[in-house]
Amino acid sequence: HERGALVPRYTFDPSGDVRMETFAMDTPVAAEPTEVLNPGPSGPGRRMLEALASVLHRAKFSLSLRFLGALIQDKLLPNLVYERAFDIYKKDYGPALKESLRVTAALIQQMDRRCREEGVQFLVMLIPALEQMEPAQFQQYIRARRGALAEGDFDISTPQKLMRRELSARGVRFFDLWPYFDNPQDRAKLYYPKDRHFNVRGHLRTGQILADKLEPLLK
Repeated sequence: HERGALVPRYTFDPSGDVRMETFAMDTPVAAEPTEVLNPGPSGPGRRMLEALASVLHRAKFSLSLRFLGALIQDKLLPNLVYERAFDIYKKDYGPALKESLRVTAALIQQMDRRCREEGVQFLVMLIPALEQMEPAQFQQYIRARRGALAEGDFDISTPQKLMRRELSARGVRFFDLWPYFDNPQDRAKLYYPKDRHFNVRGHLRTGQILADKLEPLLK
């Protein structure tokens, strides 16, 4: 928004309904914060290594030199930051995440209630994230930050487990898309690698699954 961030505030009334208060104009919301875990060498030594890696990366006719540049970048100049968004994969949630989960489930419950009042069937589809479809890469991400992050603190399926529990407790119908992506060799190809949303194949596969799921509800 040209005038800064619009920050919604949610409150619960005594009946458990979620109410959204007036949007408050505030300072712009920063991107999801990251935490630098191991910045590697600093000062002139780092700058020399960065320059050397850059030169080696541009060695168009030598795969060995480009590989050496990548090796320097990965081993000596690690950009080991931790994306706070990955807190959702922790086994134990802190107060802020617990509250976010509760508000999200309550909003979904209100959507379900409103649909029922209008005679509309409501169904939630849980969509896995790219890193959940490539668990080996996620584990590598955690292991690369050994000493700062403990692999045992994370479970890549935590978001689905918690949301399934919340929706079940509230009587909201849902299905989890993850079990339908049953081919480990193929499922990562359903996402754009950097955008992390479904690509054409991902939408096609999901559309087929959703059509099969909805057919008996529409008869």
